[in-house]
Amino acid sequence: MKRTDIVLNEFLENFLKFDLGHMDMDKYDNKILDINYYDDLNLDLYLPKTVGPFKVIISVYGGGFVSGFKQSKYIEPMIKPVNYGYAVVVPDYTKALDATYPRPIIDLKNCIKWVYENREKYNFDLSSISLWGESAGGYLVLAAGLMNNSLFGLKDYKIHNIISFYPVVDISTIKEDSKKTGINISEDPNEDVFCIFLGKNIYDNKKVMESNPINHLNENSPRIFLQHGTKDTMVPYLQSERVYKNAVKENVYIKYELVKGKVHTDLYFFTDNNIEKIIDFIEERNGI
Repeated sequence: MKRTDIVLNEFLENFLKFDLGHMDMDKYDNKILDINYYDDLNLDLYLPKTVGPFKVIISVYGGGFVSGFKQSKYIEPMIKPVNYGYAVVVPDYTKALDATYPRPIIDLKNCIKWVYENREKYNFDLSSISLWGESAGGYLVLAAGLMNNSLFGLKDYKIHNIISFYPVVDISTIKEDSKKTGINISEDPNEDVFCIFLGKNIYDNKKVMESNPINHLNENSPRIFLQHGTKDTMVPYLQSERVYKNAVKENVYIKYELVKGKVHTDLYFFTDNNIEKIIDFIEERNGI
């Protein structure tokens, strides 16, 4: 932990104690692990057994911005697109205990840059690059995919699709939406992982507005596939509804599914049938 402004309270300690487990790496033959892509950050690359060129999905794990790693058992379902002929890139990113907004977004933008720069080496198809994230990762893929690279002094690299599951998208309305859906949230910013992620930026209205992916939707935005469960007790589904309504208003192509009875990180979202929905969305099949 590099930051000195964090209160390591009971809430945060309990969050960090959650057992993320390790995935079985031996199940994947065609993989390249721990490739350095930016600063001291590494990614894992999973390739199909075909010759390519490979469309690319960058899978981004959740963990409340403070935990998670690229080989945890929770990322394994997000490698499934490799079975459909996709190259799957799984990057680590900077956690909020080490740096605040916008560091992990910059990390992911550099991961996208790495894909472009390694096109020939790994036979990537740059005509189809998708970001897929869940929870905190769902926020990060929206932020990395929607925010203009010029905000961070970076060269632009095109993203074609964003797949986001149950994300926070607008911190200015999260309390309102939580109350409307019966979710109890603490008024203490030290017990709110998104406030921890923003750090002192939480007191800068301009930075707060900038950090909300919903404020970056425009007619040039990537296509979006959004899913949220009605029984989510961590992030209110009204957050995703806001994205959907704003995307429609801004003429952004979006598919939104509000899934009845499903909770945050529900196994439903990672079933083979739901993975096929993602593939259909990317491939524009079944009239999507």
